[in-house]
Amino acid sequence: MKQADKRPVSLKETLSSTRRSLSLWHTMIPGLLLCKLLQIALSALTPYVAAFFSARLLNELAGGRDPLLLRQWALLALGTALGMALLSALVSVALSLLSRKWSLHRRMGAALAANLLRPAILALLPGIWPLYLGQICQSVSFAIYYAAIVDYFTQAADDRIRSFSISMG
Repeated sequence: MKQADKRPVSLKETLSSTRRSLSLWHTMIPGLLLCKLLQIALSALTPYVAAFFSARLLNELAGGRDPLLLRQWALLALGTALGMALLSALVSVALSLLSRKWSLHRRMGAALAANLLRPAILALLPGIWPLYLGQICQSVSFAIYYAAIVDYFTQAADDRIRSFSISMG
């Protein structure tokens, strides 16, 4: 082994190679890094959210013991846990779709499931914020459906139609 091979890697070289690898990843699969960062953030925040609501419930139990406030904190805790679980599931679905691990039928099923979730949210939850959550579900459903249809078209279409569509689109 040569003496030059034993030198330590500088911080500048490490950051340069990391930036290069991240840009290569981004050019190959554009949304993968964002989805992965979101998944990591959700998994890191989940215990803190549970601890926050547990502390609120314990504070109310030790203090006033108002049943309405206890119910409100418990429902907020359950709703937040459900929302974070749904968001985590949607991010993992997006990661799977970005990785192209799913077949066309599974992607269409995921689009249908996300679209069917919207009326359930609107029917079961009161207030105005379910409208926003339902709109997010509809957007996710459309994105999954659109990605599946584009992949199916590229597999099934005649070469002449495909090249014409690509040049027009």
